[in-house]
Amino acid sequence: MTPCFPKNRPNVAGVVQVMPNGSRQLVVSTVQAVVRDYYGLSPGDLTGPARARRNSWPRQVAMAILRQRTNMSLPEIGLQFGGRDHTTVMHACENVVKRCAASQDLKIDFDRIVTSLTGVTHAEFIRQKTVHGLFVSVRTGAAK
Repeated sequence: MTPCFPKNRPNVAGVVQVMPNGSRQLVVSTVQAVVRDYYGLSPGDLTGPARARRNSWPRQVAMAILRQRTNMSLPEIGLQFGGRDHTTVMHACENVVKRCAASQDLKIDFDRIVTSLTGVTHAEFIRQKTVHGLFVSVRTGAAK
């Protein structure tokens, strides 16, 4: 939802209110931990050299989430996963999109991981107009 109000605006008393933008930075270690826990992997499995599907798919999911949800460059993401090349990260992102489109189960898994990260990383605020013409901030996407 695109906000139709400025982020920083004076309130009635003239004090500037800063509205949260809901985009707190994801931490790489958090993404790796959530993906590891979801797929039942050990700490070194995501960053290690193993190419088995058991390790590569969760690694690709983590790379795709970081690419989608952060401003990290491809080489920066690759460095966080055992010094992999930027083209490996590109391939991972493309592969996640392709496989999620082909398999509903993989799409559900991906969405569950992203949802669990969303609850951990930020809460979004939206402005709603009340019956009396006033606006209130309503928090959505908060961790439960």
